[in-house]
Amino acid sequence: MQFISRFKITAVFLGALLGFSFMAGSARAENEMFTDRVKQISTEKGKAAVYVVDNEFTVAKLVGSRMGSSMSSLPQRTPIKGPMPTAYLAIADVVAKELNNGLGTDAFASIKYKDVPKKTTTVFGAKIETPDWAKTEYKLYVEVLVTGSYNPKKSIDGKSYSADFSVNTDVYVYTMDGEKKKYVLDGMGVGYEQTPAVKYPAELNTYTEYVSTVGADTALAEKISVAVTEKMAKVVEKLKEMKM
Repeated sequence: MQFISRFKITAVFLGALLGFSFMAGSARAENEMFTDRVKQISTEKGKAAVYVVDNEFTVAKLVGSRMGSSMSSLPQRTPIKGPMPTAYLAIADVVAKELNNGLGTDAFASIKYKDVPKKTTTVFGAKIETPDWAKTEYKLYVEVLVTGSYNPKKSIDGKSYSADFSVNTDVYVYTMDGEKKKYVLDGMGVGYEQTPAVKYPAELNTYTEYVSTVGADTALAEKISVAVTEKMAKVVEKLKEMKM
């Protein structure tokens, strides 16, 4: 009986000890630093994907001003869109380079979003195409969202129009928890550029008309890459402080 009692006590003690160790291990995993995860990926000869989303450029809602009133949105037609020029895909190269340099690694690799395997997912009843990262070698993901827009305005007297072209760039860093994204960095601006406004006499109706009248949508590709290069240092410093 004494042996059995001692065995039970020992078993309970070991169980409690193992349970504590498990929880402590879980806490360590939850509090893992981002930099440690990157080192682990590099040690295991893995890679972190850096990609620019194949986003459409748009024409913003036409804004006008009536005499004696503030700026207001005018009646809108069907949204005007155009394909993002391939020149902006090179921003992924810039982001990957700056992350590798800033974190002292070679884990970040620039890839083409179109080459990533896709799967169909239903979101709020709508079917959308999303990356199927499980079919790739990547363990960490850096999404570069490039948003380009022509921004038209109508003059106060209603007799003329003007528009500029702008590009904004944000960086998101995440891992996958099953089917869900787990963000390490949920969006950080790394560049904004804008062209001077151009005046024109009549309202434009197509994306091609905006390109030919206001200026090419490739006009800011080089400037935005320079801006991203300069601002990525802040992203690196932010990531050094982040936990997974």
